Amino acid sequence: MTATTQTTVRHPAPWNRKALSAAIDRLVELLGEPPLTILDPYAGVGRIHELRECGFVTVGGELESEWAAASEFTIVADALHFPAEDGSFDAVVTSPVWSNRMSDHHDAQERCKSCKGTGMIVVHAVDGLSDGDLGIADAECEKCEGTGQRDHFRNTYRHALGRMPSVGSSATMAFGSAYRRHHRDWIVEARRLVKPGGLIIVNVANHIRKGAEVDVVGWWLGCMVGEGLLIRAVDRIPAAKLRVGANRDLRVEGECNIVAQVRA
Repeated sequence: MTATTQTTVRHPAPWNRKALSAAIDRLVELLGEPPLTILDPYAGVGRIHELRECGFVTVGGELESEWAAASEFTIVADALHFPAEDGSFDAVVTSPVWSNRMSDHHDAQERCKSCKGTGMIVVHAVDGLSDGDLGIADAECEKCEGTGQRDHFRNTYRHALGRMPSVGSSATMAFGSAYRRHHRDWIVEARRLVKPGGLIIVNVANHIRKGAEVDVVGWWLGCMVGEGLLIRAVDRIPAAKLRVGANRDLRVEGECNIVAQVRA
């Protein structure tokens, strides 16, 4: 397998290292000491490959070539159709899209407050005025450089890529039927790729939408059980949340690693 060599770009949601550490503990507890072969099919910029420092053999798959380029151990691949034989891996360890505000994909533009979106401001001159000259003129707004739009950082998949994610990506899916269908199909694919008795560890979290908590973790648990996996543990991972945005005062604290075993 050959890794891509394109230029990498920022990723809005790399693996939480505390969650990775917890996953390592479960891998060793349930499967034994490395070497073990681990797949992350939603690898992003490849933080999963830090497990190599602990003796694991890791393979990453990532649909977006810009993110796959971050690691020589990641290939450009569709998570629903990963190019590997049945039972190729001891475990799949991944942090898929949580369908929170990072999945927002509208091309948001915020009006510059200094010029009220006009790109121009009124300036007043004092020195060198002649009688009757009011010293008033229009000038390009320095805050927005005449664009009328605020340079605002948005931590979403679309804004990080600078384009819409590729066809087949779940990055911009709201938590609805398409999201659930995509990830149910992925669980089936992950089960195919893992050896009997191996593990599937999924890092997910709930989020707030329209003032209410969305039970993403509960859905994943139910779906994994429904697809025949044995839940071995649900590890809660402390994590700081972004304190900006419409729901900044209504945050769900922490993430979860769902640890499931493929029945032998």
